[in-house]
Amino acid sequence: MTAVSGQTVARRAAMSAFIWTIGGLAVIGLLVGVGSSPILRAARPAAAHPVGESVPTTFGIVAVEHRELIAGIDHSQVGPAHNSADVADDSQTEVSVSATLTNQTSRVVSYSPRQFRLLAGADRRPVPLSHASVVDGTLQPETNVNLALSFVVARDGGRITFEFKDLDGRRIFVDLGSVDRPGAR
Repeated sequence: MTAVSGQTVARRAAMSAFIWTIGGLAVIGLLVGVGSSPILRAARPAAAHPVGESVPTTFGIVAVEHRELIAGIDHSQVGPAHNSADVADDSQTEVSVSATLTNQTSRVVSYSPRQFRLLAGADRRPVPLSHASVVDGTLQPETNVNLALSFVVARDGGRITFEFKDLDGRRIFVDLGSVDRPGAR
């Protein structure tokens, strides 16, 4: 058997510690790199901002100034002369959102009502836009535009979230609270 000197043991221990340190740093670097991946960042739901908060965008600010929930009416509340096809029924709520886009850049920025969606329930299923006060347009430098957007959702007690898709593809969320259930007026 060969005797191993104290220096050799110390060198081996130092080399082992060095290799473990490099390996640990490589794993940390991998985790940080994966966590900052645009693909994975887009897959993670972002935190929702409150109504009234000015949220930074690539061109300035988006803010949901106000939201209103307008519960549908039942057929006994609709007069015989009224066309009830355009009225949300008792099982639905109209979600009316007032939002402002502010261009704080020196360039013209395009916008569209298609950049806005309502997401309903825990699974955040998209709800189609039922009305918009604006059409596709451009926002001049240092100006803003106010938008009124409406959506119709089920009165199921679920949470609703407003979504704005920024020019770089980033999704900005605003928590609009919950809708009520029929009979809970």
